[in-house]
Amino acid sequence: MRRGADAMQTYETATFNVYANDFVARDITFTNTYNGVNKSRVTQALAAMVNGERIAFHRCAFNGFEDTLCDNTGRHYFRECVIKGGAGDPGGFVFKGGELRGTGRQYLGRAWNKYATVVYYHMNMSSVVVPQGWAPWYAGNNTNDVMFAEVGCTGPGSNMAGRVPWEKHLTEAEVEKFVNMSFIDDGWLSKQP
Repeated sequence: MRRGADAMQTYETATFNVYANDFVARDITFTNTYNGVNKSRVTQALAAMVNGERIAFHRCAFNGFEDTLCDNTGRHYFRECVIKGGAGDPGGFVFKGGELRGTGRQYLGRAWNKYATVVYYHMNMSSVVVPQGWAPWYAGNNTNDVMFAEVGCTGPGSNMAGRVPWEKHLTEAEVEKFVNMSFIDDGWLSKQP
């Protein structure tokens, strides 16, 4: 299988693909080293691509350089996982009660498409977070329907001064919708092995 820039499509770059329902992974690391640290041109090279219903990862790591994790279709649960690199997703992510750290300067998310959703809830954010927090996909990108938010975060990267004006400020009811397990779980998590 072709990897990195040698591949025709992003999905062909993944070192691990799951196209199944009811998949569970525990204590494993998924890595794509295609771009390497010394490459002058970084291309998409997924560590994992996830498609299917009721998929869960527990204490797993995803390592890459560009678009590390493609959480593509279905409901997926990541518990105590580490994602290193850039995470690309056309849907949404909720990061709840963890730690955000790394090297260099990083955005919390990028408005890849209309209706992109990312919520950071009670996260400890290190100083790697850039002051504006979020970025559009490209200059002039419509960010009206993007739902990016931070709620109750701590640490030097959680300073809201300088954030983009289109970051959302959620009501308690809106926050509850995202941080309550019913956001992705209708009972399937408790039935896993």
